[in-house]
Amino acid sequence: MEQIMALISKASVILAFVFISTLIGKNFKVNKNDENSKRDYTQVIQGLVFTLFIFIDIKTPFVGANKISYDAREVLLNLAAAGYGPITAAITATATFIIRWLRGTKGTEIALCGIALVYFLEIGFIYVLRVRKLSFNSVRLFLMALLTNIISAMTVLMMAGEGWVNEIEPALTFVITYPIFTVVAFNIMQYIRNREQLLSELSERDKTLHQKNCQLQYANEELQRNEQHFRTMFYYSSEAIFLLEKDQISDVNLAAMKLLEYDEKAELQGKSLLLMMTERQKEDQTAEAYIEDVFRRLGSGTAVQTEVMLRTRNNMELLLESVFIELELTDKKYIYMSARDIRDRKRQEREILFRAQHDALTEVANRQYFNEMLKKIEMNEGNYPLAFMMVDINGLKLTNDIFGHFRGDELIVKVAGILSGSCRSRDLVARVGGDEFVILFPKADEAVLKRVTERIRQKLEREKIETLPLSVAIGYAVKADVEGVTADEVMAAADESMYQDKQMNRQANARRFLQGVLEKLYQISPQDKTQTEGLEMLLTQTEGVPEMNPSIRKEIGQLSTYLNVGKLILDRDEWEMSGYDLQSLRFPQKLVESSYAVLRNVGEIETLVIAEYLTGVNEAWDGSEGVLDISGEEIPLAVRAFRILFDAYYIKTHPQRFGKDLSQIKADMLALAGRRYDPDLCAKMVNCIIEQTAPLFPVC
Repeated sequence: MEQIMALISKASVILAFVFISTLIGKNFKVNKNDENSKRDYTQVIQGLVFTLFIFIDIKTPFVGANKISYDAREVLLNLAAAGYGPITAAITATATFIIRWLRGTKGTEIALCGIALVYFLEIGFIYVLRVRKLSFNSVRLFLMALLTNIISAMTVLMMAGEGWVNEIEPALTFVITYPIFTVVAFNIMQYIRNREQLLSELSERDKTLHQKNCQLQYANEELQRNEQHFRTMFYYSSEAIFLLEKDQISDVNLAAMKLLEYDEKAELQGKSLLLMMTERQKEDQTAEAYIEDVFRRLGSGTAVQTEVMLRTRNNMELLLESVFIELELTDKKYIYMSARDIRDRKRQEREILFRAQHDALTEVANRQYFNEMLKKIEMNEGNYPLAFMMVDINGLKLTNDIFGHFRGDELIVKVAGILSGSCRSRDLVARVGGDEFVILFPKADEAVLKRVTERIRQKLEREKIETLPLSVAIGYAVKADVEGVTADEVMAAADESMYQDKQMNRQANARRFLQGVLEKLYQISPQDKTQTEGLEMLLTQTEGVPEMNPSIRKEIGQLSTYLNVGKLILDRDEWEMSGYDLQSLRFPQKLVESSYAVLRNVGEIETLVIAEYLTGVNEAWDGSEGVLDISGEEIPLAVRAFRILFDAYYIKTHPQRFGKDLSQIKADMLALAGRRYDPDLCAKMVNCIIEQTAPLFPVC
C-alpha cells in the first residue's frame, strides 16, 4: 500500500511538472529570427525548469527498507530528452548529478554512475532517431524509459548490498510503472502542446481570415469604385469605345456614337459588329474571318491591336486603329474594343512615304526609290527584256538664267509630265539629277522604246516655256536577260546613246532656242525689233562699199540681231546707252557681258563668233576706249563697220537726246575718223548711209 501511495504521489508530481513545463513553453517567447537559435534557447530554458523539478523531486524521495531513496528522476530525464532535446537533457542530467551528489545519501557513487549511464543512453537514442530521421512516439519512448529504469533498478540493487532481495519488489514496481508514467506524461504534454498549437493556428487563421475578409471587402469596394471610375471614363473618353459580348454590341460611349454618326446608343446596342464592318478587311480578309481571328487571338490571353474598317450610319467607310481586350466587370465578361480614326494619319504616312520615294518637284520617283525598285525588278525573269531610257533636258541652265528658276522648274515639271504620260503604267520614271531622268521599262524591246521616244518628241513639239521650245536628248539600251551584262552597264550604254543624241542635235536645238530667246526679247522690248529692222535697212545701203562683202554683212546683221539679248537677264535700268555726245556714246558694259554670256550658253556655232565680236563693240580705232586693249585692225572688220552703222542710226533716232540733223551727224562722225572709227571705212560708209538714205531713218 505504501508503494502504491508513493507511486500515486510521484504520478501527481510528474503531471504537475508536465503542466508547468508546458505552460512555461507556451508563454515564454524567444525573440529570435533564426529557428535554430530559437530552439536552442527554448531547450536551455526548459533545462533550467527541469532542474527545478529534479531538485523538488529529490527533496521528497520514497525511502525503501534498506534506507534507499526512490525518486522520479528517470521520468523527468526521459521527458526532458524526448520532449525537448539534447540540450535540455544535458542540463537536466547535469543538475540531477550535482543534486544527487550534494544529497550524499547511501550509494551516492553508484547512483551517480547510474545517472551518467541513463544520460548517455538517452543521447544515444536521440542520435539514432535523428540519423534515421525519426521522432519520439509512445513505443520508442517506452523502450527508452524501460531501459533507463532497468539501469536505475540495477543501481538500486547494487546499492542494497546484502539486502538486495528486499529491494526487488519496489525496483520491479518502478521499472514497470515509471515507463508507463513517462509515456502517459509525454502524451499529455504532447496533447497540451498540440492543443495549444492548434488553438494558436486557429487563432492565427482566424486573424488571417479576418484580415483577408477586410482586404476582400476593401478590394470589393475598390473594385466598385474602379468600375464606376471606368464607366465614367468609358462614357466620356475622347476615344471611341465599344463593349462587346462576342460580336454583339452591348454598350458604346459618346465618342463611338459620334464616330459612327448615331444619336442614341440604343440604335447600336444589340447590333452585330459584323453588320457595321466592310466586306473586306485587313489583308483582304472577310469580316467574319477577321472577327474569328481576333477572338482566337484573344483566347490565347493576349490583347489584340489591329486595324478595322467600319461603316458609319451614312455608309461612309472609316479606317480605325483598334485594340481588343478581354474585360471582366462585376456583372459579366466583355470584350473591350477601343477605336481611333486613323484616316488622316494613314494619309500623312502615305504622303511621307511618297515624299521619301519621289522627287519633290516633279513627283516622279527619286534616285533612291529607283535603285530599290531596280533591284526588285531585275531579279524577276518575267520582267525581261528590261529596257532603260536616259533623258536629259536641253537648255535648262539658259531657261534658269533668262527666265528665272521658276520657269526652269516649270520646264522640269513639264518634261516629267510628258515622260510619265508617254510611258506605260508599269514603267518607272525617275529623276536622277537636275535635268536628268531615267525610265525603266519591264518587258520592253527597242520597238517599244522607239514608239515611246516618238511620243515624247511629238508632245514636246506642242509645248513651250514662255517662248522657248522644249527639247530633250534621249538614249536607250536593252538588257536581254538576267545573266550577262549588269544593269549598270546597260544604263551606261543608254547614257552614251543619250549623249550622242545630244551632240547630234545640239546645233538644231541651239538655233531653235536662240529663236525663242529673240522672240522673248521682242516681247519685253519691242523697240529692239524696230532697231534690228532699221539697222538691217541701213546695212542694205552699204553694198557699194568694197569691204562690205556678204560674209561681213552677215556678221554685222547678226551683231545687230543679238546685241541686246542680254537684256533678258538684266534689270531695265541697266539697258540704257551711256554718253552725252557721239564721242562718249557707249554700250552698257553689263549688257555686253550679259549678251555674250547668253550667246555662249546657247552654244550655236555661228553665234559663238558673234559673242566674241560683241566684247569689242566699245573699242575705239585709236585704242582710247573699251576694255580689251586693242586698236586699229586688231578690231574685227565687222565690229568696226557695225560701230559706224549703229552710231549713225542711234543718234538720228534719238533727236531729243542729241538734237542733230543729218549734216551734223555726218560732220561729227567724219571728225572722229581715225580716233573712234576706222578712217577709211568711215568715209565710205558715212556717205552711203547718211547722204543716200536719209528717209530710211525712223525716229524713236
